[in-house]
Amino acid sequence: MDGTLNLYQDIPYFSATLALLKKDEAVFAVTHNPILKQTFWAIKGQGAFKNGRRVKVNNNGNVNKLTVGYSCGWRKPRVDNGRIINALYRNNIQRVMTNWSPALDFCLLASGKIEAMINDDNELHDNLAGKLMVREAGGKLTDLKGRRLKSDRENTFLASNGTKIHKHLIRIIKY
Repeated sequence: MDGTLNLYQDIPYFSATLALLKKDEAVFAVTHNPILKQTFWAIKGQGAFKNGRRVKVNNNGNVNKLTVGYSCGWRKPRVDNGRIINALYRNNIQRVMTNWSPALDFCLLASGKIEAMINDDNELHDNLAGKLMVREAGGKLTDLKGRRLKSDRENTFLASNGTKIHKHLIRIIKY
């Protein structure tokens, strides 16, 4: 279950999500949004889908027209949240979302609704399915310094649509 606090507070933005790991790599993932009756899934090497239709990240590379999701773990000091969010706004990011349901935010990225997602030390169960969704939808994932992820078990990373905005966001957040 992702977005449990949202569910508890009667905010209709939560999901059931699961992923299958083979060693340290996600090979199957599913995220279900019961409110909108949307089911997203991805299989390594076979693509990402929403209700049976293939999804793809968008190709927006305009750095002034970005929507970026940000999510952090419960143990992350809140001062770090402000530093990253303020850095995004100071650099004219059009919109920063903090929905507290990263599993659904990754589905937004995979289906082309937003351009990037910053995952800052979230619990593995909140982001594992999203990594595979984004990858299979044509997106890019790196650590916050722009380096390739060593494993899908890493909890701090940037996922994007893979355009020039990825490097732009890395420069902004300077982790």
